[in-house]
Amino acid sequence: MTDARCVPGCEGGALYVESRPDLEQRLFGIIVAPFCWRQNEWVGLTFACSLHPLLASLLETIAKPLMLDTSRRFNTSGSRDLSTLSQNVALVKIGPRWGSAIVVNLGQSFRNERILLTCYHVVQKQTGSKLRIRFMLKGDLEPHHVDAIVFYATPPGQVYDVAVLLVDVTDRFRMPAGLTLSNKFVNEGDEMYVVGHGLFDDYAGLPASVTSGVISKVLYKNRKQVLIQSTCAVHPGMSGGALVNALTKHLSGVVVCNARDAVSGACYPHINLSIPSTILHPVLHHFAKYRDARIFDCLHDPDPTVTSYWQLGFNHCDKISSKL
Repeated sequence: MTDARCVPGCEGGALYVESRPDLEQRLFGIIVAPFCWRQNEWVGLTFACSLHPLLASLLETIAKPLMLDTSRRFNTSGSRDLSTLSQNVALVKIGPRWGSAIVVNLGQSFRNERILLTCYHVVQKQTGSKLRIRFMLKGDLEPHHVDAIVFYATPPGQVYDVAVLLVDVTDRFRMPAGLTLSNKFVNEGDEMYVVGHGLFDDYAGLPASVTSGVISKVLYKNRKQVLIQSTCAVHPGMSGGALVNALTKHLSGVVVCNARDAVSGACYPHINLSIPSTILHPVLHHFAKYRDARIFDCLHDPDPTVTSYWQLGFNHCDKISSKL
């Protein structure tokens, strides 16, 4: 599956992979089906088949074998990096709804617990309750399910849609190392990844998917970044997912929602909003050091300008509903 832009009529076309560092484009697969629209939402994903197993199967059936050059292999270091990112984002399922949660690496502050970040609207009304979350570790064929406690969630109506989960790591399950929470500003044009469980819920048993894009907009208030917009594809289920710097692989934000046309109801996955990591970094590190839950009150920002930003400039009381 790829987020390369394809439309109906591309079936049978070629999928090329750009290998690094030589940036050589190599034939890798064949387009099977563009997945353009789903429930009035532009999805922008494409299903493709790898050519290597197809050609290998063909060689077994023809009388005179063709010479297939397999001496040059793709540089897979990039795919290893992405699978590492993917295993650090868990799937959170509550009834028919699901979302994503990010394992955060805060050093050795918590020996027996691990902190995960997600959104309030993913775990709403579950504060203090246990949730079942799912990980897919690199190399494993079966997912791992563990219990998490909703330790904190921002009250309804607050600007920053955040929840904190705690997982007991004394269990036999080996938790992922977690993503490093960045304390640096992002810049418009920075290459980014979004990692989350979009479109496919727990029944599919798939790892988190990764989409790519750039930072398209950053909004500031009092010299602080308060909102990040990216062009990565964000689909239902990616709420609470990770906005990751493609260069450093550090966590730069928590994905909250994509954009929806209020008139037609159409969603735009490539226009999405994230909470900057620079807002969360001092709060989480203070909590990890002192275990003082009162520090989360810093996330209750009543600033009308910031509220207006997150309502996409609308200065009214009606909330903009999110499909995620």
